[in-house]
Amino acid sequence: MNLRKPVAVNKRDKPVIIFKNDVEVEEFPTIQNAAKWLKDYLGLDYIPFNIIMAGIIQKEQWEHNDDIFHFTTDEKVRLDKLNAVNNKENSVKTKPTGYWTFFCNPKKWHIDDFILSGETEDTFAISEYHKNDFKQGQLGVIRVGYDKRTKKQLAGKKRLDRGIYAVVEILNEAKLMKSTKKSYWEDEGDADKIRYRVKVRYIKRLLRTPILLDNLSLSSQMYDKYLIKGQEASSMPLNPLTFKKILDTVGGLDSLEMEFNESNDNIESIEELEMKYHNSVPEVKERVSKYIERGSIAQEYKRRTGFKCQVCEALNLNPYSFKKTNGEYYVETHHVIPVSELQAGSLSANNLITVCANHHRQLHYGNVELNENTDYKFVFRIDNRVIEILKIV
Repeated sequence: MNLRKPVAVNKRDKPVIIFKNDVEVEEFPTIQNAAKWLKDYLGLDYIPFNIIMAGIIQKEQWEHNDDIFHFTTDEKVRLDKLNAVNNKENSVKTKPTGYWTFFCNPKKWHIDDFILSGETEDTFAISEYHKNDFKQGQLGVIRVGYDKRTKKQLAGKKRLDRGIYAVVEILNEAKLMKSTKKSYWEDEGDADKIRYRVKVRYIKRLLRTPILLDNLSLSSQMYDKYLIKGQEASSMPLNPLTFKKILDTVGGLDSLEMEFNESNDNIESIEELEMKYHNSVPEVKERVSKYIERGSIAQEYKRRTGFKCQVCEALNLNPYSFKKTNGEYYVETHHVIPVSELQAGSLSANNLITVCANHHRQLHYGNVELNENTDYKFVFRIDNRVIEILKIV
């Protein structure tokens, strides 16, 4: 859409032309004049200075009482102001946290259609100055700001409120590429732009139950200004405490639909998992831990220990629990070094033992000390006794 632009007569003032439904209404020498006129013209209770500023700098349209307003300024004025804003924001690079906010404009990319499609994997454009900070196993949220689609673009769909509409897992490092989901772009030409993008998997979809930003209660430590106020960027690091609050709001860690399917479900696969998720955030490592402790990898490890509780055996107690319907003795696997501590090797088979349900709880919540951890054995103090458990290597 080609709308006429005014010409600046000095370096101080920003001229403005107001358009209503693509029809030119009035031209003003400054934003202040334009804002005062628009307030009186529409009978508003406030002066829409920020609305006009967003219009002339970011080319954002404004919808009011079913009318669409556009605002233009001298292009050199616009670019100078835009560069000044970007330089100010980027002058201090926000440090990566392992968690990310991805900013989504539904006017350009139809997130509602994507979520309704049931597809789970996509690529997402990221801010170039953080291109080296993305790692597999990090997590993020998809944030929608003001949904400024026209009625024609909405085509009967509900306008999205400002909020969080998905939790995603980062699947790889950033690469220069095109978008892989061309059909969801309003302008398919945007999909063909080569940008730094990361592959993500949607592990919690919130289209019908979004976390509305206006209702998200955050303490001062949890507050993340980019998440709440928005940012002219594709992505920004997210405060880990904010992410934890979001995760608690959507149902906790177990509500995330994460996948850890490996080609070989055996003990050797544990080493592959640890290498793959070496840079993961604690939540992902914890889910990998549960996958190992409950899945076929754990079953293989149980076979190697003979389905015995290694703690009971070291205490000279009966190491066998009850038999299951398949004839195997019931036993659980346990990571000795908690995965949440993010120590190297915490996911490996060298950190596993098999235990009965009672000793599993005692290892987590009881007065148990790990006195020694070598390549070949664990030494615990438990029930005021020192025991050794040889590792299965």
